[in-house]
Amino acid sequence: MITDNYPTRKENEGRFMLRRESVTYGEAPENYERDGFVIIKDFFSSGSIKQCLAANPSGLATMDPITGTTRSVAGIHNQLPFSDIASDSELVSGIRSILGSDIYIHQSRINYKLGGGSNGWHWHSDFETWHSQDGMPGMNCLTAMIPLTENNECNGSLMVIPGSHKVFYSCKKMPVASAQENFADQKEGVPDNDAMREFFSGSNPVLITCKPGDLVLFDSNLIHGSTQNITLTPRTNLFFVYNSVNNKLQAPFGGGEPRPEEMGARINTKTL
Repeated sequence: MITDNYPTRKENEGRFMLRRESVTYGEAPENYERDGFVIIKDFFSSGSIKQCLAANPSGLATMDPITGTTRSVAGIHNQLPFSDIASDSELVSGIRSILGSDIYIHQSRINYKLGGGSNGWHWHSDFETWHSQDGMPGMNCLTAMIPLTENNECNGSLMVIPGSHKVFYSCKKMPVASAQENFADQKEGVPDNDAMREFFSGSNPVLITCKPGDLVLFDSNLIHGSTQNITLTPRTNLFFVYNSVNNKLQAPFGGGEPRPEEMGARINTKTL
C-alpha cells in the first residue's frame, strides 16, 4: 500500500506541510530549485509556434463559465503539430535532467483566454490536485508552458509565488464537483486567504510576461494563478506536464474515481 505523504481535502481546515522530495535531481536551469520556475527565451522557432496557433486541436474540451467560449482542450500531445513540440529532443533532455529519470506526459492541453472577460485561475498548486484526484504520489513532476501569443501585463498572464514549491498546503474538504466543472472554475484545491497571506509574506508574486516561442518551466507544487483577461487581446498557451516514470499514478488519494485519461494519463504513458 502506498503511503499518503500529502493528505489533502480530508479535513475542515487546511494546513502547511514540508515537502518531502527534492526539487531537482540533476542539472537544472539557474534558480529553478530556489524559485520553482524559470523562463527560457526563444526556445522554439516562430514557424512551429505559428503552426500550433493555427491548428484545431481535438480532445477533452472545457468551456469558460464567463464567456461560453472554449477554455481548454486537453489530451493533445499525440496530435500534430503539438506532438513535435512535446517530444522536442532538447526539451525532453532538459526535463529528464531536472527530474532525474525517464519521463512521460501526465497531461497536455491548450488553454485559451480569448479576452472580453475570460475566466482566470485561482491560486493553487497543481500537485495538490494531481495527488488528490489523479493519485500522483510525489512531486517529481513539472510543467512546460509554451506561449503561442504574447503574455503581457494586461491579458491575464500567469502569476507565481517564488519559493512556494518548498512547502505543501493541504486544502480543506469541499463539496465535490465533476473534474470538468472544477477545471472550468476551480473551487476544490484552493488555499484559503489565511494560507495565501502566509505565502505572500514569504515572497511577492511574480507576473510571467513572455512571448511566442519562449519556454516556462515550473515545479508541480509551485503556487500559481492568473486573473481574468478583460482585454480584447487573446492569451493562448500550450501546457505539457512531464512526470517521472518513478512517480506513476496510483488510486486517487482523495478517494473517488480517477479523472479522465486526458487529465491524468494512466494508459497512454509512453516513455520519453
